[in-house]
Amino acid sequence: MPYGIGITRGYQADLTGQQLYAAIPVPSPLGLIEMARLDPTTGRWTKLSSGIWTLRLATSARPAIAYEPIDNANPSDGRFYLAYNPPGTDGVYIVQTEGNDGGSSATSKRLKWFNPAYASTVSQVADGGISLEYDWSLNRDKNVRAAWTYKGSGLKSMNFFPLADGYVNINMKDQNDYPVITGHLACSLSRSCTL
Repeated sequence: MPYGIGITRGYQADLTGQQLYAAIPVPSPLGLIEMARLDPTTGRWTKLSSGIWTLRLATSARPAIAYEPIDNANPSDGRFYLAYNPPGTDGVYIVQTEGNDGGSSATSKRLKWFNPAYASTVSQVADGGISLEYDWSLNRDKNVRAAWTYKGSGLKSMNFFPLADGYVNINMKDQNDYPVITGHLACSLSRSCTL
């Protein structure tokens, strides 16, 4: 492997029990990411179908992969996250799957990677290197956490992202503007009112 592999434990809706998954950059074509699952019976890695990719991804650094349940009460229903550094770019890109159902008849929550990727641009990567890590633990986390380090131009830095999946753990709601608009509509039409 040219850069090392990313590993996570996770679930697949069409399989029983927790499995071990890997994001593996292959040597040819250089850095193309394949996803594989460790077969617990044979102890061998099984490459997942290329149908899980809507657009093939390549990396110039070790990719990071994590599995996160949609609801912690049901850990077998979730999705995968992948962070990678595309060749010729100076940033970290993040993609996620629609879900974790790898069955051929799945119509929703499929084990299929979304595109386009979210980009986190970091200019100092180009001449030094990057290291990525994702983590999620049922006992500790509500969100996927990420860390990546950069080395380039004599500068070394590390960034930590406690909400790397993009989900904020608060109840959010829209402001209802209707009462304000209707209360001031006459003023805005006649321009004779002062607020």
